[in-house]
Amino acid sequence: LAGLGVAGALRSAAFGVFNFLAYGTTAAVARHFGAGNRQAAAAQGVAGVWLALGAGVALAALGIPLAPTAVAAMGASDVVAPAAITYLRISLLGAPLLLTTFAVTGYLRGMYDARTPLVIAVAANVANLVLEIGLVFVLDLGIAGSAWSTVAAQGAGAAAFLLVMHRALVREGASPRPDLAAIRRTAAVGGHLVVRTASLLVAFVVATSVASRIGDTEVAAHQVAWQLWYFLALARDAIAIAGQSIVGRSLGAGDAAGTRAATRRMLQWGVVAGFGAGARVLATRPWLPALFTDDAAVQDALPSVLL
Repeated sequence: LAGLGVAGALRSAAFGVFNFLAYGTTAAVARHFGAGNRQAAAAQGVAGVWLALGAGVALAALGIPLAPTAVAAMGASDVVAPAAITYLRISLLGAPLLLTTFAVTGYLRGMYDARTPLVIAVAANVANLVLEIGLVFVLDLGIAGSAWSTVAAQGAGAAAFLLVMHRALVREGASPRPDLAAIRRTAAVGGHLVVRTASLLVAFVVATSVASRIGDTEVAAHQVAWQLWYFLALARDAIAIAGQSIVGRSLGAGDAAGTRAATRRMLQWGVVAGFGAGARVLATRPWLPALFTDDAAVQDALPSVLL
């Protein structure tokens, strides 16, 4: 669990920086969609996919050999480090797959299709869960089995998303070939989001690094709290995703009033949903630790971390 905490923080930071492939693509595609130019929207999706593939391959090629250095920099103990390195190296093999799903998801959201990403994501995560149980508890592959199950599920998800993207290109009459100018534009727009996301993720990576230096129990407890927080944050993120699609489409259609109304409503929902999630965590804090671990020391440490 502690090894997963260290590797998970690094993995989340490495992949999270590239979430502009989803968010930036959503905004650009939605504006083309709102303006009635579906072919340009599909071309924007293609640019995102090629950028995702290139970035994913580069990330894996750079990250796998540097995994021991990164884990050491996180302050992992000699007991925790081998598990963290194993998980990080295997999970980085899935970088091109995961980043591709980011890009196609962004295209679909921009086209007002939230159902297809939902179906593929649920199917991939159910497959991940089944594989996880089989590889970890039946074949006893430990943390390596956990990482391989995630990579396999990412591969299946990426294949499904690429099939959906191919059908969209055929339907809209767009080319699947890489357009270097469009790819550069996508990367330039994403630069602002990279800085924003990286600044957020650095805070979480530093927090995990501090917990690693305190002790193995502390970083394990931090991992559980971080995963719970991240789950709740992603649920709130649905508000941002819907708002982004709506705002992009209304901007493309020249509807300034609709843009402002959607923005106000998104902020209202964000405040209500955020306070609601926090209240539920506080109310269930005494019982939550037992759902994640049977280690008594980690259970004792978790309530204060959740707070």
